[in-house]
Amino acid sequence: MINAMDGAISNDQPVLSATLNALFNAIEDGICILDGSGYTVRVVNKAFERIFEKSSAELKGKTIFDLSHDQRVFRTRLIDSHRKLSKAEIIRFEADMRRDDGTRFPVLLKLGRIADNEADENGALLLIVSDVTQQVNRDQSLAELESRYRLLFDQSNDAIIVADIKTEEIIEVNRAAETQTGYKRDELIGKTLADLTPPSKHYLESEGITKLYADGSIIFEETYIRKDKAEIPVQISMALAHLSGRIVIISSFRDISQQREIEKERLKTARLDAVRKIAGGIAHEANQPLQALMSIADIIDHEEVDNKRVKELVSNIPMLVNRMDTLLRQMLRIVRFETKSYTDESDIADISRSTGDDEVK
Repeated sequence: MINAMDGAISNDQPVLSATLNALFNAIEDGICILDGSGYTVRVVNKAFERIFEKSSAELKGKTIFDLSHDQRVFRTRLIDSHRKLSKAEIIRFEADMRRDDGTRFPVLLKLGRIADNEADENGALLLIVSDVTQQVNRDQSLAELESRYRLLFDQSNDAIIVADIKTEEIIEVNRAAETQTGYKRDELIGKTLADLTPPSKHYLESEGITKLYADGSIIFEETYIRKDKAEIPVQISMALAHLSGRIVIISSFRDISQQREIEKERLKTARLDAVRKIAGGIAHEANQPLQALMSIADIIDHEEVDNKRVKELVSNIPMLVNRMDTLLRQMLRIVRFETKSYTDESDIADISRSTGDDEVK
């Protein structure tokens, strides 16, 4: 039975050898079989040739140290790893290798024994080489990008707070957040967003979080409490983001105290301007009947007039008084603010148009 099996294996040897060779060369990582004593290259696969841009014939007989960027450092690392192989099946380490054109590139190496006898230090070694240039470049790009974002994060004039979406606990803040809230970073970490807002405003925050879930980002105005209990009006921009494998809320707080004060002053100025124009409109409308009354009084007081003339003058008084009464009633019916030109440099309130009627003639 054993002889028959041996014969079958012997008959299939060419097929098996061809299959193993095809698999050996199909592997994307570079594979090299080294002599365990001098670390010379015995066999390499196609990927190894491609990585080092050398043919199998050019590589055979060379030591693996010849392919490294810094032979002294690489020799020490490889020999040290070789000695530890009795304690581990595979040892992984990183190194920089070099091509003939001087190109330096990073690799991940996996070193293992081929011989079954661990005591045979001169047995063949299996060295798997993975070119990690793209990964290293990607990691460097990500590190640079993270560094830029960290710089923007820390240098922002707006307070930025990062919170866990489930618990709303604060997990990171920038320097402006410390300055604006009066808390140190360690004091803010672990607090919730609700801890920074007055209890009377929690419903607004709850509505904001609900809308955030629906829209992905929101902007609203809120009030937060500083460490010294002062309440500060802020504009909050919230957005959802992925950070270290979890979803977080990134909140940007902009202190709008100064804007509020500027707006108050603007409204105050606008109101004063409106009052001035209304006063001008009243003075303009009231001036004519008042002047007429003064003229009547002046005529009666200083001129010689007969009773008929007096009666004629006095008969105009009710009309003038009625006009004043109409003006006062219109003041109570103002529903909007309309103006008209008074001089080249100023306007006054148009009382008639402001009430929506046209009673003053």
